[in-house]
Amino acid sequence: MSNLRSLSCLSGVICALGVLGCAVDPADGGNEQGTGQVEQALVSYWTNYYGGGGGDAFESPANVNMNLYAARLRCGSYVDQMYLRGEQSFAFGPYGGTGGSLTSVQCSSGKIAGVKGRSGAWIDQLTFVCRRDDGSVYDLPTCGSSTGGSYFEAICGSGTSMVAVKGRAGAWLDGISIGCGRSDLTP
Repeated sequence: MSNLRSLSCLSGVICALGVLGCAVDPADGGNEQGTGQVEQALVSYWTNYYGGGGGDAFESPANVNMNLYAARLRCGSYVDQMYLRGEQSFAFGPYGGTGGSLTSVQCSSGKIAGVKGRSGAWIDQLTFVCRRDDGSVYDLPTCGSSTGGSYFEAICGSGTSMVAVKGRAGAWLDGISIGCGRSDLTP
C-alpha cells in the first residue's frame, strides 16, 4: 500500500481503498471530486491518441480494483459527452458538452477492453468493446456518426482492460487515448 495515496473525501463521495480519486455520479446531482493523478504503475501502456486538439485536456484516475463496465454517452452528429462507470459506483467524467441524445451501454459480462470508432477534428463515433473472462470480445451499441473522420481502434491487449482514459473535451469529446492495465491487481 506504499504506492497508494491517502484520500480525504467529502460526505456523500464514494471512496474505496486503492482508488486514487473520488467520484459521485453527476446524474445524481453530485460533482466529481478527486485528490490524485493517475497512478502510472497501474497503466501498463496508453493507446494512440485519436481526435483533434480542441477543448481542454482531461485525465481520469486509474484504479486497481474497479473494472469499468458501463458508459453513458451523449451523441448526435458527433460524440458530445462520455461518462464511464465501474464497480462500487466509481465513475470517470463526464467529459464533453451537454448536446446530443443520452444513451447508456453496459457490458453484460466482462469489462470494457477499449473503444473503436471514427475521429477527425473530434470524436465522431464511439463503440465500446467488452472482453469476457474467456477472452472473447463483443461490441456494445454504437453512438455518433458513421460517416465522419477516419476509423480507429483503441483496444487493450489480452490480459489487460481499460483502467484509465485521457483526452480533450469541450462542447464535444475532441480526442481520446485509453490507459490499459491489469484489472486483477490488488493494493
